[in-house]
Amino acid sequence: MGVDMRSSIGRSPTARPEIEAYIVPDGTCFLYDPTRDEGFALDQLGALVWDYCDGATSREQIAAEVSALLPNHSDLAERVNELLAMFATQGLLLPDAAMLSSDATGQPQKGAP
Repeated sequence: MGVDMRSSIGRSPTARPEIEAYIVPDGTCFLYDPTRDEGFALDQLGALVWDYCDGATSREQIAAEVSALLPNHSDLAERVNELLAMFATQGLLLPDAAMLSSDATGQPQKGAP
């Protein structure tokens, strides 16, 4: 049992704008983080999930969209959450604005929206 990373991902995951995505003809993807000079290879599912990290699509919507596109695959919601957790752990996503405006108890800070 690991740590539940869903709470650290944010409601609507947002890819860091400086992350470069290179789509390969087979549907896989290579992400490059120029800040850390690191690369990440994604399979087709990972590339699809990455494409939805636009800040407007919630984790739940991403899982639903991917499930609709790949109806013959099982456990997609779990795999989507694992990929989002990996993106967050590797620092590929922007911090969630709601989390940044909360204190350690989860309560909004003074002056925060």
